Amino acid sequence: MKTKLLALLLLVAILTTMLASCEVLEFVNHMLNIFGPGDDSDTNIDLDINIGGTTAHVHTEGVLPATESTCTTHGLTEGRYCTSCEKVLVPQEEAPLKAHTYDNSVDKYCNVCGYERDIDCSHQGTTEFLPATESTCTEAGLTQGVKCTLCGETVVAQETLPLKDHVSSDWIIDEDATTEKEGLKHIECLICGTTTLQSIIPMRLPESMGLEYTLNSDKNSYSVTGIGTCTDTRIVIPETYDGKPVTVLAKEAFYGNSSIKSVYISDSITTIENIAISKCSSLEYIWIGASVNTLGENLFGMCDALTTFEVDKSNEKYQSIDGNLYSKSGDRLIHYANGKLEDTFVVPSNVKIIGYFAFSGSNLVNIVLPEGLTTLDNYAFSSCDLLETVNIPDSVTSFGQYTFMNCKSLKSINIPEGVIWLGNSIFYCCFSLQEIKIPSTVKGFGEGAFWGCSLIQTIVIPDGVSVIPYNAFLNCHSLLSVTIPSSVTKIDHKAFDDCDNLTSISFLGTVEQWSAISKGNYWDIETPDYTVYCTDGQIAKDGTVTYK
Repeated sequence: MKTKLLALLLLVAILTTMLASCEVLEFVNHMLNIFGPGDDSDTNIDLDINIGGTTAHVHTEGVLPATESTCTTHGLTEGRYCTSCEKVLVPQEEAPLKAHTYDNSVDKYCNVCGYERDIDCSHQGTTEFLPATESTCTEAGLTQGVKCTLCGETVVAQETLPLKDHVSSDWIIDEDATTEKEGLKHIECLICGTTTLQSIIPMRLPESMGLEYTLNSDKNSYSVTGIGTCTDTRIVIPETYDGKPVTVLAKEAFYGNSSIKSVYISDSITTIENIAISKCSSLEYIWIGASVNTLGENLFGMCDALTTFEVDKSNEKYQSIDGNLYSKSGDRLIHYANGKLEDTFVVPSNVKIIGYFAFSGSNLVNIVLPEGLTTLDNYAFSSCDLLETVNIPDSVTSFGQYTFMNCKSLKSINIPEGVIWLGNSIFYCCFSLQEIKIPSTVKGFGEGAFWGCSLIQTIVIPDGVSVIPYNAFLNCHSLLSVTIPSSVTKIDHKAFDDCDNLTSISFLGTVEQWSAISKGNYWDIETPDYTVYCTDGQIAKDGTVTYK
């Protein structure tokens, strides 16, 4: 050992004579550790050699530990550095990423990072049900779903179920009405307790005495059949007579009575029959109670003094508004009780049919129609001179004839998808109507349907219509262009007569088809010039065909 050390010292002397540097000293220190004490110690020997008065440094190694890779983060290999000067002696290198780990061969998502791989799982025999939950009136339920237990994919998604309807209580009296003040009542859900409807109870009025009653066929209720010996100008129909409920105001009960100024229909009445209050020339006011579900035809005909028609706001049994409810002259304030909507009528939510002549001739400016309405019958809004706009709910599938005839102020209206037929003269002389879209479901319309709609500029007739009937667009003076589907096989006489500005007709069939449907006296257009554009050519007014 001493021989090795002497040789090493000799070598150091030679090297330091040649070149005194840190690199040489580092080499010497390394050699000493190789040929040093000779035991198994890992301790490095620090050798400081004084050269020219300066002590040179030899590195002492420390370990930079390795770190393990994951499937998202690179690890590092082991490195080394000097514990004294912190110089990196062996730099660490980036280790490769590990592979993603999955529970099985069809598991889509990595257990570590959630990475989703592309895999085709048959889901056969590996599915579980996601249980359905039932809706309540406050919380939506879910349909049953299916999930694959291998790959985790949802095979059948759960869908949200609609809320259940509240289970309504009977009317609960919060404060009863008296002859001096109104009362208050409400309906609440029997399950969740939510108040679903609230209504004022009108002040109690002295009931009219001396009215004429008839026992109904059920032997358990009465009808008011006449004025009897009653001389009141304010008629208040009682809820009971002789211990039984009064349910009907019979046909012609007050017909022609010129003394009555107001009528209060009690909450027990369910039916008001035809012309029950007609020709009451002094009648100014009528109150319809909460239980009325049928109003007869021509109910207020020739009641020229009628100004106010009120319906109890809680009336949800109102199924149809039929007949000529209003007289043809005089100002009318039509509104719900507690609403005071003087020029707007809000139709009750349970109404399904706006019947024959229901609002004909009234001074309505706006009408609010409920979802669930299905039918607008003949003349329902005819001659409503002040009616400006109508929003028809999607539930409406049927229109009668003359429904909006002579609505001279009507500016906008929608026809919902699902309507199949538009009746005769439905928009006759709607002079202010500027635009109308005929839905794709319409398969036909009656004679004079758009007669006199003088501001409409464009009409697109839907596919499926086979006949453009007599006078259909007569006097549509602003009409510029018409699109006619190939399903049309006949254009009737005067269909487009006096459409002075019509210059473009797009026929979605061929020139040959057009020639077949426009023969004879069916195509009667008084315009200076127009061109028909067919799928395979153009036909000028003089009959010249220009092919594309």
